[in-house]
Amino acid sequence: MLLRPGNHGSNTATDHITVVKQALAQLPCDPGYRVGRNVLIRTDGAGGSHAFLEHLTKLRLSHTIGFGLTDAVVEAISLSPEDRWTPAYGPDGQVRDGAWVAEPTDLVDLSSWPAGMRLIVRKERPCPGAQLRFSDADGLRLTVFVTNTRHGQLPGPGTAAPSPRPL
Repeated sequence: MLLRPGNHGSNTATDHITVVKQALAQLPCDPGYRVGRNVLIRTDGAGGSHAFLEHLTKLRLSHTIGFGLTDAVVEAISLSPEDRWTPAYGPDGQVRDGAWVAEPTDLVDLSSWPAGMRLIVRKERPCPGAQLRFSDADGLRLTVFVTNTRHGQLPGPGTAAPSPRPL
């Protein structure tokens, strides 16, 4: 957490970088310990800025960051073939009813973003009474995050992890 004056803008890349620096400074400084791929930085969509992602990439930190649903991303999601969608799993490892995930990375131009960034999307039926957003499609709530982790999608319970594949 970063306390700022009340007149200070919120959710800036500078603030995110400061919080990461402070968090990393609290990790043990064991000579055999290497911060980097052993640490995963997670933020909501407020962290989805070029400056913040470039900073994390420069430090070689793994990250999973919420990402905006631009028109181009929504278009890419709509072009994702049905066979790319797999069931989403809840924290208990069980299939979430009415939720699917896909990786449409190859369908979105990410050339201005750090190399190796993957785009992951989840679509799910909204909770009863929830209002759909303009970016939702076909009555399903869409959420997107980007990551530089190299692992494929989470495997189903009792199965081996699928090898990553460019989609």
